[in-house]
Amino acid sequence: MVPGARQPRLVLLLICAVLALAATGCSRARPLAPEPELRVAVDAENPVLALPLYVASSRGMFAGERLRVSLVEARDADAVTAALGGGQCNLGAAAFDQVLRSGGAGKPLTAFLLMSRSPMLVLVSAGFLPFPRGGAKSGKVAVGRRGDASELFAHYVSEGIAVPKGGAVGAAAAFRRRETAVAVLDAAAVNELEARRAPVEVLADTRTLAGLLAVYGVSDYPASCVYAAPEFLPAHEDQARRFARAVAQAAQWIRAHDAASCVQALPESASRGVDADALAMTVEQARALFSVDGALTMAGAEAARKALAASDERFREGVVPPESSTRKYVDPRP
Repeated sequence: MVPGARQPRLVLLLICAVLALAATGCSRARPLAPEPELRVAVDAENPVLALPLYVASSRGMFAGERLRVSLVEARDADAVTAALGGGQCNLGAAAFDQVLRSGGAGKPLTAFLLMSRSPMLVLVSAGFLPFPRGGAKSGKVAVGRRGDASELFAHYVSEGIAVPKGGAVGAAAAFRRRETAVAVLDAAAVNELEARRAPVEVLADTRTLAGLLAVYGVSDYPASCVYAAPEFLPAHEDQARRFARAVAQAAQWIRAHDAASCVQALPESASRGVDADALAMTVEQARALFSVDGALTMAGAEAARKALAASDERFREGVVPPESSTRKYVDPRP
């Protein structure tokens, strides 16, 4: 044997042994558990308020953050919270008053992401019926459903008696048929009435930042936010951060594109029974009212509590529990 020939052979055998041990160790290592799919229950009563979610889904922002997200339409805000409580979804998207109500019932929730800063609701009067003493802000006010955003708005901005009409479409139909002289309507319904030059007097309007400030006194009212059970967020902290980042990217995309492009991201249900031009106008108005960074504020939460207190005396005293919202999962504004 040639001197020194054995040494390379021994080195080669050692390398093979190390590789074999490494392969054995890898085969015995536990595979990483896949992240759970994020199922988000979304209030379908006013889908424009959740536009950043639909954009993040359709434009690939969620996929870009390595997230599996399903958006599940719920009939209304109460159904959103029920879906969380029943385990059908792990995130909810609706108004912050849902978080307050659920907490008041002993079922705490934590909001971690702000989307729309305005409910995009309007108190309108037609002026064709005689009003009782107190003027157009008293008497009967047509609203969507009992306990929904339109009823809360009616109690907050008027002294009238809210009369549910089976949903936003029903309230708008009652107003058009002159069954009621005063109503709380969503922005799309009011935009359509104004486009048709119908006799409409606007009494309280949150379609603009100025109107939002006039009604609530804050520029970051939590009209649409994402929330979860408090134990879910710490257990899925990285997912929550990436989710918030994707939605913030969607909000930036919305601001950079016209309403026509944004409307395409909405679900088909958003245009059902709604005039196309009125819907586009509503999206155009809403574009400037989406949160840039998704951060909730205590001032906004307190404004929501005061609005809710007009309908529910349990919230007339005290302050918003600090654990009902968090800014932990959003990136700070640059």
